[in-house]
Amino acid sequence: MTQVAGIDGCRAGWLVVRALAGAWGEATAALAPDFSTATTGARPVLVDMPVGLSEAPGGRALDAELRTFLRDHADGLRGVGSRVFAPPSRPTLEQFRAGADYAPLNAALPPGRRLSRQAFNITAKIAEVDAWMTPARQRWCREAHPEIAFTLLTGRTLPPKKSADGRAARRSALAAQGFRIGRLASGLGRRTGRWGEDDLLDAAVLAWSAARVAAGMARSFGGTRDARGLRMEVVA
Repeated sequence: MTQVAGIDGCRAGWLVVRALAGAWGEATAALAPDFSTATTGARPVLVDMPVGLSEAPGGRALDAELRTFLRDHADGLRGVGSRVFAPPSRPTLEQFRAGADYAPLNAALPPGRRLSRQAFNITAKIAEVDAWMTPARQRWCREAHPEIAFTLLTGRTLPPKKSADGRAARRSALAAQGFRIGRLASGLGRRTGRWGEDDLLDAAVLAWSAARVAAGMARSFGGTRDARGLRMEVVA
């Protein structure tokens, strides 16, 4: 059986769920201080972080495709497109690396194409993944999106993950596959200030998607390459 992993960023660094594909009841969860450490021990690996960046501000064509998919499965839920935010362009990321803060970054961008606070808050992690990633590594470490994965798992876009209904729906969907979320959580230790339940649920569903990649069953979105030769593609 193939060892797979799903990775989500968290306050402690990176939260990783690893398992033999399909043996979800024996999955393990761990915290890693850096992305390189998080990717060890499994192939393929899926990460909830943008991989491949546009040269122009305002997001990637891929992001619009993901929003459309969520809306098409929303069944009356509103605002689901906001779950997919526009990542920084590569020039904006370079400004961030040079020390630019949120206001100066946005001041240099045209109205309507500015960076959201949500995107800025994870720009350090985007930069970490971008510095590590190469086209060769992307063959086994690929971008994913938990909202897309949960939609494919359940057949519908779920309620917001911060809501009680949303958390319950995600836990139920994973439990039906055999994941033991309580066991995974206990293996991570103290939660406060280090990781959140949504981080764990997101990493678990990405491990499920990684098994689909390994089996050749995954659905892909996007696929064009950026200036560094990285695919701007999400798999689930």
